[in-house]
Amino acid sequence: MQVFPLHTDSAEVPGIMERYTVSHTGIELMRDRFLQRTFVVKGLSSQGSNALKQHLLSLGGEAALPKHAIAGGPDKCDLIFSLRDDRFPALLERLRMQCFHLPELADAIQKFRAATGPWYDFRHDRIPADRPAVMAILNVTPDSFSDGGRWATPDAAVARADELIAAGSDILDIGGESTRPGAAPVDADEETRRVVPVIARVRKAHPAAVISIDTAKAAVAAAALEAGADIVNDITAGADPAMLGLVARAAVPYVMMHIQGTPRTMQQDPRYDDILADINAYFDAAIVRALDAGVKRERLILDPGFGFGKSAAHNLTLLKHLEAFTIHCLPLLAGLSRKSFIGAVTGRKDAGDRLAGTLVAQTIALSKGAAILRVHDVAAARDIILMHRAVREAPCC
Repeated sequence: MQVFPLHTDSAEVPGIMERYTVSHTGIELMRDRFLQRTFVVKGLSSQGSNALKQHLLSLGGEAALPKHAIAGGPDKCDLIFSLRDDRFPALLERLRMQCFHLPELADAIQKFRAATGPWYDFRHDRIPADRPAVMAILNVTPDSFSDGGRWATPDAAVARADELIAAGSDILDIGGESTRPGAAPVDADEETRRVVPVIARVRKAHPAAVISIDTAKAAVAAAALEAGADIVNDITAGADPAMLGLVARAAVPYVMMHIQGTPRTMQQDPRYDDILADINAYFDAAIVRALDAGVKRERLILDPGFGFGKSAAHNLTLLKHLEAFTIHCLPLLAGLSRKSFIGAVTGRKDAGDRLAGTLVAQTIALSKGAAILRVHDVAAARDIILMHRAVREAPCC
């Protein structure tokens, strides 16, 4: 006799059962019984938490509640629960007959379960929709943390763009203001002077290229879109009051990143009550603001902002639980390339020496649902995406 563990996803289970000669009727009955889903719920009343736990127990699931909730206290609480996937319809039906905001919980879970992920479709005819995309970094700045000054002139930047496109980038992200920790701000005129000539020349040389403008300023974004950019990548998720209206009118994909503080201050002792919950609350508010401004939901992309107001421990937690942000059912961008927390783990002080650590971090992000990898090393990122897809699609047995 042999015994060994097997990590599977729901798509693999029918094939495994077929290999082990389970009947077709049995496969249909049991195909959804091997996947357990776990959710965190924040701020549910003690009464609602106890009611949820009782329903879960009756369906073979479990919920872990704080002591004060079990005692029936009036305060709200946080909890974690788990249930076999095929039993969620019964749970949601029961929750919708309850009070204590349990119908709202049921709606949120149903929306997540009904969505199809991973979310690789960016609604753009020049970005592949069947795999994660590679976003290449092109900083036309004198002071970026990894390659500051190397591509600061238009000629050097366009030559670098040629290399990145030839290496297989799906998106070229051009930025004219460094956002490294402690970076000084750049005014809109100077930022525009840096990026617009490069975008215009790249667009002329590569008509099919997908170009992103990395800026938090609406004026810069407007000039970049006029010059040929296709996407706006905003580290502030719309702090400039004019940005969301511009994106709505332009009808382009829009990356909304989480940041705590500003690039100048963000690494000065960043703190969170619960980093996953805090960033999800930030995204909730940012999505509402974007929709209210007329931005179409299907054009939104979320970036948890690795390294932007996060300690090394915060960044590791984000990477380990990146799937927490899939609850919004929007593409996730992971900007991990050469970040300082990789250097802290590996001991690699020079950003250019962090390729191996970067590739491991990017592979983990792919397994957690990342739809875009923002990278310095395009060819290596394409390789891990292709390997990740090949492994996912390989037969289990």
